[in-house]
Amino acid sequence: MGAFALLTVAAVLLIGVGFAFFLRLERNNDQHVAVLLLVVLLFVTQLLHPNESDTVLGLFRIPAGPIDLRPTDLIVTGAIAAKLLVARPPARISRSALLWIAFTVWYGVAAVLGFLNGAETSEVIFQGRLVISGIGVLVVVSSCDIGKLIAKDRISRMGRVVGLATAALVVTHLSQLSYTLDAPIVGFSDLGALGGDVRTMLPFFGVAALLHEVSSGQRRLTVLLPSVVMIGSPFVSSTAGPYLSLFAGASVALVVATGRTWSRRTNLTASDVVFAVLGLVGVAALSLFLSGGSSPVFVEQFEDAVLSDSQDTTTGERVQLWDEATERIVASPIWGEGLGAKGTIVRPWPLRAAVATFHNVGFDLAVRSGLVGLALFGLAMGSTLFDARKVWLLHPDNVAATLALASMLAIVGLMSRAMVSSAFERSRFTVALFLAVGLVFALRREYEAGLVADQMKRTIETDTRPRLPVGELL
Repeated sequence: MGAFALLTVAAVLLIGVGFAFFLRLERNNDQHVAVLLLVVLLFVTQLLHPNESDTVLGLFRIPAGPIDLRPTDLIVTGAIAAKLLVARPPARISRSALLWIAFTVWYGVAAVLGFLNGAETSEVIFQGRLVISGIGVLVVVSSCDIGKLIAKDRISRMGRVVGLATAALVVTHLSQLSYTLDAPIVGFSDLGALGGDVRTMLPFFGVAALLHEVSSGQRRLTVLLPSVVMIGSPFVSSTAGPYLSLFAGASVALVVATGRTWSRRTNLTASDVVFAVLGLVGVAALSLFLSGGSSPVFVEQFEDAVLSDSQDTTTGERVQLWDEATERIVASPIWGEGLGAKGTIVRPWPLRAAVATFHNVGFDLAVRSGLVGLALFGLAMGSTLFDARKVWLLHPDNVAATLALASMLAIVGLMSRAMVSSAFERSRFTVALFLAVGLVFALRREYEAGLVADQMKRTIETDTRPRLPVGELL
């Protein structure tokens, strides 16, 4: 038997075993295990390959014809296939779910339009796959049992592990210590560096761990300090995107902290948050003073990210792309040009022009799927944020409510980053975004199921009609 035949047999066996695994999870109502696998893979892949484009072919980048699959794609496919065989269809579909379904269908129409307009097949498949993969993540996460997901102090424990790993990576990143293993299947690149995507995601995972800790009535330094490290991880960045994401999320958090729900849920007041922020500013000022007037490394990173000449260059290129996108949207406002559409960056001689996405999720969606596609996406995301706010305000359990708040902050932060980058061009970014959206769905479903159960209980308790003994009913 040849090598190809052996690989084929091994692949078939792995697919069978994997499907049986997800089938068992679905039957035992353990869908949260698939969610945990997605979270673990999200961080492991960014640890081994900080730059997604440098991921080598192997376990974390699986060649499949014109596209490369990620392990998350396989998990999502297996979990959804098992769900279709075992789970019953939902009794009702929420407003947010209907909007996401409408967006997905319209985006599918944009894929067909891209083929008809002669776009490159590989580009159409790539752009379509990432969105479909994200919607798949949403489906998998939204159906999990939130009670099992947050049981056993799981979020705090994961926060401790990821936070300690982040602290080690901050040291190696600033020391420029990184390692590469150029090997098939199990190779890795720049191990020890913190990539841009993970610096964008870590603060919100840190917020989730911190809020989980305080809402459960605990104040363990072994959880709080690693959480703070994750929240501050963008400050080792020399790119502006992670800062924008962090500041957007922090702004919303400060607004939320002024409400009465905040102190009731977390036992923290707005003053605590303000003093914490002032404390960070004080540490930065002290660091500047002790450095003898020269910029500390964190300040240098921030200056490079926000004030350097390279930022002026990239900003100019973005404005150029956005001007082009506006003209193309006006030319085809309803349907767009279909998937596969890209812009052109014109650079001064002797630099060559470059083909690129529009580095803005709104322009990307509007050019590809028209203003209708952009509107459906905006309505779906807005409805999801409304659901998160509802759970935060009304859910009877503080731990679940703070998870909804952390998910809302993550969505706001990631979407802010998507305003200056192409969100649906990066698999890991898309997975993180729809993980947060899926958590909101799961929390809202669990909250509404509790309302129905309470209503049924009250109905039974207040029903004073006489009942026959069981024996007389036979």
